[in-house]
Amino acid sequence: MNRSITVIGAGPAGMTAAIRAAGAGGRVLLLEHNDRVGKKLLSTGNGKCNITNEHMAPSCFHSSCPEFVEAALSLFGKDDALAFMNEIGVWTRLRQGGYYPRSAQAPAVLDALRFHCDALGIRTLTRTEATDICPARTDGGFTVRTNHPERGRETFFSQRVILAAGSKAAPKTGSDGSGYRLAGKLGHRILTPLPALVQLKSLPAVFKPLAGLRVDVRAALFCRGTRVLEEQGELQCVDYGLSGIPIFQLSGPAIRLLEAGEKPEIALDFVPELDEEIFCSVLLGRREALSYLDCENFLTGFFPKPLAGSFLRAARIPLRRSCLEPEESDWRRLCRAAKEFRVPILGYNSFDRAQTCSGGADPSEVDCKTMESKRIPGLYFAGEILDVDGICGGYNLQWAWTSGSLAGSAAAGKGGPL
Repeated sequence: MNRSITVIGAGPAGMTAAIRAAGAGGRVLLLEHNDRVGKKLLSTGNGKCNITNEHMAPSCFHSSCPEFVEAALSLFGKDDALAFMNEIGVWTRLRQGGYYPRSAQAPAVLDALRFHCDALGIRTLTRTEATDICPARTDGGFTVRTNHPERGRETFFSQRVILAAGSKAAPKTGSDGSGYRLAGKLGHRILTPLPALVQLKSLPAVFKPLAGLRVDVRAALFCRGTRVLEEQGELQCVDYGLSGIPIFQLSGPAIRLLEAGEKPEIALDFVPELDEEIFCSVLLGRREALSYLDCENFLTGFFPKPLAGSFLRAARIPLRRSCLEPEESDWRRLCRAAKEFRVPILGYNSFDRAQTCSGGADPSEVDCKTMESKRIPGLYFAGEILDVDGICGGYNLQWAWTSGSLAGSAAAGKGGPL
């Protein structure tokens, strides 16, 4: 039997679900409220589209239900994603751990998805907002009510519905959180959506002099003195706080803690390649040879001047004194400041600056093998609408391919993801 399937949301997860469903014999209608499909996909990987990552593990994802993510990835992982790309005509290459299209252009991946949808006879309607999903009371199936700026209100009936309407991150690409409302009206629990992969706010008085600075660090998230998570990479200082990939990686859990009433901190190690004792020995051993330098310039070989000034102030060492004047204990204080520069997290940027969301539809109410709702038979979920968010590096697109493939195949009645 060729099931009729409506997919709500034509992002990467929705298009993957549509392709899998149609490829398994389903008659697919794909609805998108933007004027074109896949708008958000174009910005992934800085426009180069990081498809997936060589290192694929459940620990690279955040969710209220980590076992859900692990089970889904075991059914459709990195190799399956690469096979799917090959199937739709995208030749991939590995670069610094990430897989990208050979062309290094996100539009190439979007075009491949669009062309495959067309080839499978998938009917795609843009500028079509899904306003309601109504399960039929008697013979099963769903009525999907929509609104179009020119055609007005319309109603579509299908035997299955896949909800892939995205999150609230990057609203300029059309992510308005409407999927949460649709899922909530059907009785699904929505865990409060919050920005993730986003900049964090701290003390402007500290960071304004450092704005524009880029430096490699090890960053550790702390709460009540306990280390929660650690990342390493290039820190970018902005006038209100912290940015850069390691901060993005920590932002989701940090924001969750902040919203729970906690007082999270990030400890920055600006000399991650040396332990504190060795770093201190190196500094102390250089003083005689560089005795002609003042304290600020003595640190030039280690840190940019604005950063050196911050550490000297933290250690209460005058900038213009000879580097021979401070006691060993003073330099040890500076080493401690450079190795564990504590930053209180006071806020975060909004959804319009976030790459993804934490929170969303509760995964415990969804079957991890099929993405089918445990509450509403015939309703499936795919993509960012679920409470699953990955770190930087192709993990959120991997989740789109994984959840979309599982949902599309299951909705069409096919047992496996391929």
